[in-house]
Amino acid sequence: MPKGVTSLRTQQIEELVGITASLSNAHTPAPSGEFHTFQGDLCQMAKAADVARKFGMKVGYAGGLPYVQSREEYDKVVQYIIEHRIEGHWHYTKG
Repeated sequence: MPKGVTSLRTQQIEELVGITASLSNAHTPAPSGEFHTFQGDLCQMAKAADVARKFGMKVGYAGGLPYVQSREEYDKVVQYIIEHRIEGHWHYTKG
């Protein structure tokens, strides 16, 4: 099987795992205090949560939506998403 086909399947599996994680946490209440949710569809928010985890950030879920606690963490993730043109980057830029 060509290498690209395997990579595409792996990517699809990773996206499904992220979406499943979001849905399984849909019943969780919003945390008390400050928190910042990501933008986009479930797949795009799952990718943002993956970026946050790669930076070593704790990702929580409120109503199925992934969030980070501080504005600094959120800004770091968003900056990375924009700079690397990750799926959903357009949700964080104007025009």
